[in-house]
Amino acid sequence: MFGDAIMSGRQILYEANLAKSGSALRPGALLMFVVGLAGLVISFVFESFPNIGLLFTTTAFVFLMIWPIATVSRLRRNPGFYRIYFDTLGLHVQSDDRILGPSFSVSASELYRLVRKAGVVDEPTDYYVEEQSGRRHQIHHTIANSDLDVMAMFRRIAQEFPSVTIVDE
Repeated sequence: MFGDAIMSGRQILYEANLAKSGSALRPGALLMFVVGLAGLVISFVFESFPNIGLLFTTTAFVFLMIWPIATVSRLRRNPGFYRIYFDTLGLHVQSDDRILGPSFSVSASELYRLVRKAGVVDEPTDYYVEEQSGRRHQIHHTIANSDLDVMAMFRRIAQEFPSVTIVDE
């Protein structure tokens, strides 16, 4: 996925087919559902919780499972792409699903910094493209954790646009 693919003067840094990514995430979402459901059944059978605790557990399980299953289902039906590329005009991110954030373009003259914001111990690291004005755009890497090396991509962008710096926060 990461490479020198040139398409109409564009240098594509990353491209993910959303339907394919959603299909790849489906087994994990189903496994989470089955494990949670098994835990719920076991708690009903052995009545290890008082009624209020069982009600709370059931409600928490339902709300926690709705998000990943809805996300995967939405991505599987989306024929679009999440694409990061640059050309002589600047850096562009095409996002065909609002769950991954809006599409954006930053002109070469406005491109200022590439920011890696490290999360606390168990939180993920966030990546941003910052304009001269201070406005930030987030690079969403949730659908591609395994095959997107954001820092390698940032280094490639910094090579193409020498005035751009990479910073850690």
